[in-house]
Amino acid sequence: MAPSEAQGYDELKDEVLALHISFSSITKDMITELPTFSTLTLISSLGGVLSLYLGMSLVMCLEILEIFPLMMQRIINRHFNTSQKPDPGPKIGVPRRNARKRYPKPVAWAINTN
Repeated sequence: MAPSEAQGYDELKDEVLALHISFSSITKDMITELPTFSTLTLISSLGGVLSLYLGMSLVMCLEILEIFPLMMQRIINRHFNTSQKPDPGPKIGVPRRNARKRYPKPVAWAINTN
């Protein structure tokens, strides 16, 4: 080794730290993983979710089938101006001069005389 290399080696030796790690006992921890769902439970859960999804999809399809005739009826009514307005029925009114004759007289104790 050349003198400059030896000097660099000595400087490096002073600045490098060696660390030795040892364990007091050698033990092994065995970690096992068990499935939470068995195959049968997994299939039955997926079947339940699938039936819920299909049921909701069927309801939405029926709602869409229901709205089409209503939309067509509205379009036809607007185009031909055949909208049917509900009949309000007869108005029942009491004329002023006959109002006292139709209602019963108030009870004496209910009238405040003060």
